[in-house]
Amino acid sequence: MNLPDQESIGVIDQKTGAVTTWKIPGHTNALDEAGHRLFAASLQPGRLTVVDTQSGWVVAALPCIVGALNGFRYCQTQSRDRGDEKDHFGAC
Repeated sequence: MNLPDQESIGVIDQKTGAVTTWKIPGHTNALDEAGHRLFAASLQPGRLTVVDTQSGWVVAALPCIVGALNGFRYCQTQSRDRGDEKDHFGAC
């Protein structure tokens, strides 16, 4: 879950219910549960951060365009991420 006031993401362990936070700013997130990847897009600064969900380590951080991202989802059938842009057409 996003914790924008803390510039963090809240992580809930499904087995124990324990809650931890990762210091990763995110405006919108997408999860690849099978691949153990969390994709977090932040607005300020515009950045896409990819996190290994087993370790919490950032495996990639890329700049993205601020204001162009309305939403985000992971498309498992095609193993790719898609930002829901205002002019986005098509489906997973």
